[in-house]
Amino acid sequence: MLKKVLYISPNGYLGGAERFVLNACIGHKTIGKYQPVIVFLNDGELVNIVRELNIDHYVLKNTFKFKNTYALFKAILEISAFIKELRPNIIHSTMPYAHIFLSLLFLKEKFVKVWFQHGPVGGTLDKIASLFRSDRIYFNSHYLQQVHHRTSWRNNTKNTDIIVNLGIDCDEVKAEESEKVRNLYLKNEQELLFITAGRICEWKGYESLIIALQNLSLRKPELIKRIKLLIIGEAKSDRDKPYEEKLRKISQDLIKNKTIEFIPFQKSLKPFYSAADVFFHTSTIAEPFGLVVAEAMAQGTLVVGGAVGGVCDILVDGKTGFSFNSHLESGVKELESIIEVKILNQNKTEKDILANNGKKLIIENYSIKAMVALLENDYDKLSSQNLSV
Repeated sequence: MLKKVLYISPNGYLGGAERFVLNACIGHKTIGKYQPVIVFLNDGELVNIVRELNIDHYVLKNTFKFKNTYALFKAILEISAFIKELRPNIIHSTMPYAHIFLSLLFLKEKFVKVWFQHGPVGGTLDKIASLFRSDRIYFNSHYLQQVHHRTSWRNNTKNTDIIVNLGIDCDEVKAEESEKVRNLYLKNEQELLFITAGRICEWKGYESLIIALQNLSLRKPELIKRIKLLIIGEAKSDRDKPYEEKLRKISQDLIKNKTIEFIPFQKSLKPFYSAADVFFHTSTIAEPFGLVVAEAMAQGTLVVGGAVGGVCDILVDGKTGFSFNSHLESGVKELESIIEVKILNQNKTEKDILANNGKKLIIENYSIKAMVALLENDYDKLSSQNLSV
């Protein structure tokens, strides 16, 4: 009989933390020994995806906010009855909100409880969540783990938390899909395809990449002709739209000569990762992990990224890609130099070695198979020992 793991997801939409839950459940169903069930605290896109994948799930009928005591009480009664009937071996909360909610459900009962910190970390909810009992806290990077212990209100859990490498879809893209992208955007075989992708907002650092290319076009116009950059994504809020307009404005000359092209959000980035010669990740703040970096590496694409935050776990300068100080003023000059010296004027074999190193790292350590194996081994350990902190 399969053991049961219950995932509590505070959101029904598909963000980074929710993708972790989705990939874990896919792994449990296909290659694991645990039967996954998801409780969603609200409805959304992810619920539809889970339904199509035939993953057992339950959507909370009595939605709530913590400040609404009556709604919270009704939600507690509803989920309490569901969990007592299910009797899972492990209850896995996603992010502090779900962990706090679950802890209010079972202040006395000794269910084995774990929770996953996707980040960002250090806010009030994180601090409150750290006060409640947990048998394990999972982090997706050493950076997040360090920030949590630096800011937590309860710092006696250092021996009971571990890093869980996010499960990445490592299936290779069909050659014809990759070629279709290259044929669509490149004028000739000598051009290099650069891409960067994600929500367009100021801290993503797209401006640094654009300015680096502008500087290069002024100094070495013959080199810029070899580059085509796709900026994939769009501003998701009214607050971010002026920044997108600013990017388009400062890119006007490079857009006119077809060096830069903005394209809208793409449901699947895998064909673009596979088609690209280089993927750029230019965030100016410390991101929790950098999922797009791992996804690009999994397709064998060379990555240039900022040396800050969780991405440092996988992007090692000169070994699995190239990094620069994206959070410093000197970052633009560093990026310009990398493009000119290490991308445009470096031996292709040397660049391929770095890209292959990155791909090997992700496949061996960050695949869905590797993540599920780690989780299930730890679930077994916790179930047998019934640890409590």
